[in-house]
Amino acid sequence: MAKVWNSTLNRNIPLRARSSLRKKGGGNLRYKATRFNQRTKAVDVSGRVRHTVLLRDEGTCLHCHTKAEKMTMAHYIPRNINGLGIPENIVALCGKCHSEMDNTLYGEEHLLPRVKEYLDELYPNFKDEDRVYKHWTMKKEETECQKE
Repeated sequence: MAKVWNSTLNRNIPLRARSSLRKKGGGNLRYKATRFNQRTKAVDVSGRVRHTVLLRDEGTCLHCHTKAEKMTMAHYIPRNINGLGIPENIVALCGKCHSEMDNTLYGEEHLLPRVKEYLDELYPNFKDEDRVYKHWTMKKEETECQKE
C-alpha cells in the first residue's frame, strides 16, 4: 500500500509525483508544487465555471439539443494546447457530441466552427489568444531589445 504524504506543502500533488520527488531528493517542494499545479488549475474547469456554463447553455447540448443528466464541459481550444477553463472557452455538450468533436473529422469540420460561432456571438470582443494559458509573457521592452 502506498504511503500518502499529507503535508500542507504537498496536499495538491498526486501521489505518483510526490513519490518521484522524494526519490530524487525533494528539493524545494513548495516551488515544485506551485509549478506543477499552475497550468493544471488554469486549464481545468472549476465548479463555478461549470455552473455558469450550464446556466448559460440552459443545460442542453449545443449540437444535438438534448438534456443529458450529466453534461460534459468541452473546451473550444483544447487543454492540451493550453485552452483555459473559462466560460469564454467552454460549452456544454453531451458525451456523444463531445467525443465526436474531439475525435472525428466531422467534429473538426462541423462542430468546432459551430462552437466558435456560438462563443463569438456570446463574447464578441473576446479573441482566441485570450483563451490560451500564457505563463511566460515578455515585456514590451524585452521584445524590442531582442529585435535589435
